[in-house]
Amino acid sequence: MTEAGSPAFVVRRMRARDLVQVERLMHAALPAQWTLIQRLRKEWLTTSYTAVEVADDKNVLGFVTTADGAEFDVEGVYVVALAVKAFSRGTGVGTALLAAFECANLKCVANAAFRVSLHVQQANHDALAFYTSRGFVQEGPVLLNYYRRSVNPNAVFLCKTVAPKRALTRPVDHSSEKRRRISSPSVDAGLTESSASSASPSSQDG
Repeated sequence: MTEAGSPAFVVRRMRARDLVQVERLMHAALPAQWTLIQRLRKEWLTTSYTAVEVADDKNVLGFVTTADGAEFDVEGVYVVALAVKAFSRGTGVGTALLAAFECANLKCVANAAFRVSLHVQQANHDALAFYTSRGFVQEGPVLLNYYRRSVNPNAVFLCKTVAPKRALTRPVDHSSEKRRRISSPSVDAGLTESSASSASPSSQDG
């Protein structure tokens, strides 16, 4: 179990057997998104990932669906939907789902940088905090009445550029590095998951 009480999980490609649970999660996070569900079944299954329990590979804890940005008139990869079950928010599931498709796309484009974008409800401050803490920035003005069937219809367009880590371009003097480690304490920088939930036409995470 994780520190927040959620089961240990692993992220893998979405499978057809996951769709029943994914649809329930999408309905809860993104009401009135029947069109997205149909397109997920027919078009986006191969570009989607699920986080499942290690102990039970059939129990879906969260998912992310992506598509070619050209389908949404944007550049690069578009995050169509991202959602995490309430009891698994704040345990790293959302971050792991983002990382999974980002790494996969880096391989597809031969480690060239690419752009990722999505929409989030302006009123969903938890979602905005989650994505901005992971490198997304707002682009353009607030989109009024973007979600016409929502009580919170305004949206924010977020984007970021994903690039491979830069390789070292010069040899490292390991002897000087060793001396530096001895003379100064080391600090382990760990990535922690926001406990916030997020919901947008393209996302709900935590």
